[in-house]
Amino acid sequence: MNKPIETKGNLELVRLENQKLEVYGWIASVNPNPVQNFNVTIDTQQIEDFEQTLGIPSPDVNQIHPHLGNSAKARFRLVIPLNSQQIEQYQKSGIALTPIFSEGKGKVILHHLGTTTPANKSQSDESQQQRSLSLLPDKISQTTNTLRSVGNFDQAIIQNQQLRLSGWVASLNSGPVEGFEISIAGQAITEFEYSLGLPSPDVKKAFPKLDNAEVARFQVIIPISQPQIEQFDDSVVALTPLFNDGKGVVMVKVISVVGGGNKPVNHKIVDSHVILSDGKSIPVPPTPLVVRVHGDSKISGFLQAGWEISRDLKAVLKKIGKEFSEFDSVLDFGCGCGRVIIWNSLLSNSTSLYGTDIDAEAISWCQENLKFAKFRVNQALPPIEYEDNQFDLVYLISVFTHINEEMQLQWLQELRRITKPEGIVLITTRRPNTPKEAYELATKLETDGLVFVPSVAEKKIFPDWYKTTYQTEDYVRNRWASEFEIIDYLPGGIRGNQDIVILRNNQNREEGIGEEQISETTPLLPTTGYVEQVKISQENQLSIKGWVAAVNSGFLENMKVILGGVEIQNFQLKKGIPSPDVKKSNSDLDAENARFELSIPLNLQQLEQCQDSDVSLTPFFQKGEGTVILKQLVLSLPKPQIQQEIEPEQISKTIPLLPTTGYVEQVEISQENQLSIKGWVAAVNSGFLENMKVILGGVEIQNFQLKKGFLVRM
Repeated sequence: MNKPIETKGNLELVRLENQKLEVYGWIASVNPNPVQNFNVTIDTQQIEDFEQTLGIPSPDVNQIHPHLGNSAKARFRLVIPLNSQQIEQYQKSGIALTPIFSEGKGKVILHHLGTTTPANKSQSDESQQQRSLSLLPDKISQTTNTLRSVGNFDQAIIQNQQLRLSGWVASLNSGPVEGFEISIAGQAITEFEYSLGLPSPDVKKAFPKLDNAEVARFQVIIPISQPQIEQFDDSVVALTPLFNDGKGVVMVKVISVVGGGNKPVNHKIVDSHVILSDGKSIPVPPTPLVVRVHGDSKISGFLQAGWEISRDLKAVLKKIGKEFSEFDSVLDFGCGCGRVIIWNSLLSNSTSLYGTDIDAEAISWCQENLKFAKFRVNQALPPIEYEDNQFDLVYLISVFTHINEEMQLQWLQELRRITKPEGIVLITTRRPNTPKEAYELATKLETDGLVFVPSVAEKKIFPDWYKTTYQTEDYVRNRWASEFEIIDYLPGGIRGNQDIVILRNNQNREEGIGEEQISETTPLLPTTGYVEQVKISQENQLSIKGWVAAVNSGFLENMKVILGGVEIQNFQLKKGIPSPDVKKSNSDLDAENARFELSIPLNLQQLEQCQDSDVSLTPFFQKGEGTVILKQLVLSLPKPQIQQEIEPEQISKTIPLLPTTGYVEQVEISQENQLSIKGWVAAVNSGFLENMKVILGGVEIQNFQLKKGFLVRM
């Protein structure tokens, strides 16, 4: 049997839409030629009837794997029609894609289908839905190729245990919308029904040049449970339109419950003072200050907006596993007259609060009336009078939405200076909020990523450099990454009006990677590597084995490990393991001792969380930093006890060792806590499979049922 071609790839999204299984991913080989076709297998059955689109642009893959052939056009899309019987049969199966190149077959890519059929509305099970959601892989890359699209999110309401979404969306030169990706409060949603191509003569009249503008309306229905009604109320739903050529611009909306109304802000106003829930009494800010910060003179709206922003900041921190009270020193950058900081003062008694703003009048009022924090005036450009590494959390609400690119980049450098190592910075950015804005700015945003335009209303109050800034997620990820690690980008994360970028100051991150120090200025080296094995030991250690090598750059010295989007600091790296087989097939690399073993201690909860995540390994060599190695984890969690109920058939210790070929195609845990393993194995002129010896996590398993050629169960 010919050895598979060395390839890298990933199945990023597998979903069922209108009796069609859609598969999105990317694949590339070490050779220059692109993939030509796929062999598709579901539940051990060969699939012949499917449509495929190959050679879709993939600049993000090319950025991570520039040494792979055709990585700039490595994405693909498969559409597999299924009948009702197949949908029922396959819903807990695995899909395996074998890429076919001109030189031969590449390595198989696997993905568990999970429960892709819409849940029965009367029998929706929240825990099962959560399990299904966890089977979707995290995004492989940080950059996207966003298509030009325009749309409007008309409503997002909860009624009768259904979340109903409606609106319209159309593209500029990419055809009609074909589907959606949906997330609520950053959580991916996979079970939903939708209707596309609904009549929209009003859209056609307003935007005649958009593709299919006359049938641009859509409706989406998401079944939700009673606990989810409270969870999703007032959260942001993000809808990403999918076109034939890729993803369009994300649309966002704040969810409301029919008859629910706004959540009341916990305060009273007595004698021109705001009485907060902790008894704090704060004078109502002067009307001119309220107007400058809020755009309206009503104090109730000012307080409501501040409370909602504080609530959203809490949700953002919770998404990265943080609480406000965990931070020692927090800066409200652009605090105005305290719209947000007054509510954040209720979140922790031990946190030192600071505020800064260019508005000297607002800062003077804060200094006189908000004694729980320290306030300072800043200038339009850095520096700012704070110490190096002073804050472990800084947030900027509607600051970068009003300054140009040069000012943004200067302030990013200054924010990095005043933020502690591993400190968090939260910055809001603006997207076009109306279809008219989106249409007028679409081409400019696609070309430049950032558009800085004057505002007639703001010109009357603010200085000349203060205008309106629109920028894309692609721009942020590309331009800001030199100063901060970009943890996440949440469309509509603040009140559904502005996006929020979660940054981490990793200025000294190399010191935490391992015992040896790695220079921040190490050059990026072209490297080749592969993760060969990932397993869990009895001691709940995640073991990762593989190899990595570079050309004339020395041997592996250290690694940066990111698991499920979180950088891992506590791990052991065994390096320099002899690898004559690697050297034989990669003679141009320094590959004599290219193998490595990583050991990462994890508790059971962490194991469950990372069960279907991606692991990212960045190798560091004597002469610099190598390219990232990616691997999607498909882990089998160890069972706490193994009961011996069925006597195994005896296996002779003197059976000769036969040359065999086989492959494990699917590993999953059923609802009955049974570990199911499917695959195939065969030998030459040696008869059929009679029995198996099973070792799980280093322990031989005695209690299992074997259906020969089909299934192993424990």
